[in-house]
Amino acid sequence: MDQHTTSFDVVRSLSLSPAPPVAAAEWTCQTVAATFLRRGELVPPAEWSMMPGATLREIEVAGELVAASRAQATRKAYGRHVMQWLEWAREHEICPLPAAPGDLQLFLVERAIDLDQSEREGGTGRVRVHGRLVMGTVTQVMAAISRLHGLAGLPSPAKDPRVMEFMSGMRRTLVQAPRGAKAALTWDLLTEVLDAQREAPMTDSQLRARVAQELCAATGASAGQLARLLCSDLTFETDVVVVVLAPARRGWPRTRHEVDLHGPAGTLLCRWLRTMKGWPGTAVLRDREGNALTRQGLHKILVVRRAPLEGDLAADRVASLADVRDRALLLSGWMSALRRSNMAALTWDELMRTSSGWVLYVARSKTDQEGRGRTVVVPSAPPGSAIADPAGAIDDWLSVVTMTMGSDPRRLLGVPVFVRIDRHGHMRLVDGRPVGLSGGAISEIVKRRVRAAGLEDRTHPTRAGLWSHPGRGFSAHSLRAGFVTEGFKRKLTANEISAVTGHTSMRTLADYDRPESPGLIAATAMLGALSDAQPDTSSSPAAARATRRQGPDWKTPVGVAADGSVAGAPR
Repeated sequence: MDQHTTSFDVVRSLSLSPAPPVAAAEWTCQTVAATFLRRGELVPPAEWSMMPGATLREIEVAGELVAASRAQATRKAYGRHVMQWLEWAREHEICPLPAAPGDLQLFLVERAIDLDQSEREGGTGRVRVHGRLVMGTVTQVMAAISRLHGLAGLPSPAKDPRVMEFMSGMRRTLVQAPRGAKAALTWDLLTEVLDAQREAPMTDSQLRARVAQELCAATGASAGQLARLLCSDLTFETDVVVVVLAPARRGWPRTRHEVDLHGPAGTLLCRWLRTMKGWPGTAVLRDREGNALTRQGLHKILVVRRAPLEGDLAADRVASLADVRDRALLLSGWMSALRRSNMAALTWDELMRTSSGWVLYVARSKTDQEGRGRTVVVPSAPPGSAIADPAGAIDDWLSVVTMTMGSDPRRLLGVPVFVRIDRHGHMRLVDGRPVGLSGGAISEIVKRRVRAAGLEDRTHPTRAGLWSHPGRGFSAHSLRAGFVTEGFKRKLTANEISAVTGHTSMRTLADYDRPESPGLIAATAMLGALSDAQPDTSSSPAAARATRRQGPDWKTPVGVAADGSVAGAPR
């Protein structure tokens, strides 16, 4: 082979079929990109939305409606694959449209196969192929290129016999299960995450802010009165602490309040006084340098009223604003088994509180592109149960949002349920309305909470016997997979589970079942059946099994029993 001959030349020379006829007007990479790609998405050409006598605005709206025939995520994925195909065609100086079968085969080989790892076997002479992509990605690439040909009015290359045989061989060679599949966050693992959230330590600034909020709730103090509160204004008695506040206005008298030592305000105040012991200054609410908090700073803290976690009203651990939101997100996301895009799209006006829990209305989803809509229930925990209460977590979050906004968000249209919180612990507002989280932000919250619980330090099963990589095992999709896995584990039927998840394909639903040991149940049942069919006749079955596990006694000579008798001798 010539030194300058490439694998591209080899595949072209091995093609026994004649090249496809050249179209009257060949497409170039530049014209294909300008015609079918918009903002990185694969969309129909502009001619499909041209209407005689229409204005420019009407044509733009028609173009958006034509493009909406495919989901935005699908258009982005197809656009990404088409751009890679155009870059490859530009490098090899070939016509991208229509795609020749030989060119398409070579493109898929270079993308999906690791040629450096593929090697020839010495005995058989066959080439052992190592894949770089999973088959699902290759199928999506072919779907994108076929869609491109359909938009251009050309036949799909996927129906060519050569390409069909080539794809059949790749399906037998490449891995079917995606390597990046996430582990299922089952109920036990979710409980670990919630417990770690409850036990997380609180910083000095968080504790100080919480003390200010509880003192305000217990005494009705304003931001200015708390800013002037000194340690000498506190008097500790048997069961109460007496707080003397400065006059709210000039000429008004000082007010005296008794705060229960065993309540939230008294407990946190004692903890705060122990924390700042030895700090310079005399103000109750001060920093490590002895500087008292200003009235403006305290006003910002008091605006954001924080709610405690369940059972933590008088505990050392008190929830921050992000804690309340994340707890509601984790529990409702697990119980509703919604995708992260649906979680991000939830608004308060689409939620309804009932006696049995919260009813969530999902207007549109991946399997409901036409927007027929469905409802999902986030139930309340049984009375007296020790498990986490999903509906109660949403109740806590609603009280926080209501206090921050000053009104019930359910009375307004389009207020997102899960909103952004800045690094200072304040809810981000734009024109008095909270800013919603994106799907990616929800996934990052799940990853951060899972990492804080230490679950990423262990490996977990994903799909088809694969296991997660440390540090990359969980995402927002783990909540959905965890519900399905837990449902099958609790003997729920596929129809009962799909009624919550919204799956229309039972085969796809089965892919979400990710037990730790898929064959453990069947193997255990088989072992029990064999044990029942062949009972142990010895006096002590446990002792007999222990003897079999110990193996032979190598200290005794062969032919001599353990009691010293010779084997085969008359007794």
